[in-house]
Amino acid sequence: EFTIKKLKKFDKKIICITYLKESLILEDKILELFCSKYESIVNQNKNSFMIIDARNIKSVDFEKALTKISIFKKLDKIVENNIFCISYLINNIIFKNMINTIVKLYPPAVPIKVCNENKEILKFLENIYTKNKKGFCPMLVA
Repeated sequence: EFTIKKLKKFDKKIICITYLKESLILEDKILELFCSKYESIVNQNKNSFMIIDARNIKSVDFEKALTKISIFKKLDKIVENNIFCISYLINNIIFKNMINTIVKLYPPAVPIKVCNENKEILKFLENIYTKNKKGFCPMLVA
């Protein structure tokens, strides 16, 4: 599910992606539809933050996920040119470790942080926004 919210504090939009299923589905046709929608929304909402809420996910085929990394890397240019940062909302230690491992193997196009709660996300967004205003934006991983 994709939603767009307005963050009044920074006069920016937040693209929110919420996984509604308990299993991350990586079938080609579904992934193709997701990527198309993702690309469209990101291009329509330039200079936004992104939050990916993955708290509902209970299982992931890790091997299959790694085979699909190239698909997501293609979206990096779109993200790099349009998104300030990405925050993952995850409450499962296995998925947190998976995201952190992927980020180490494939450095992200923008700063990424894996968070436990909304307050942590807002603090991260504020830090990135402040650093971007100063022209400095380091890669962050939690």
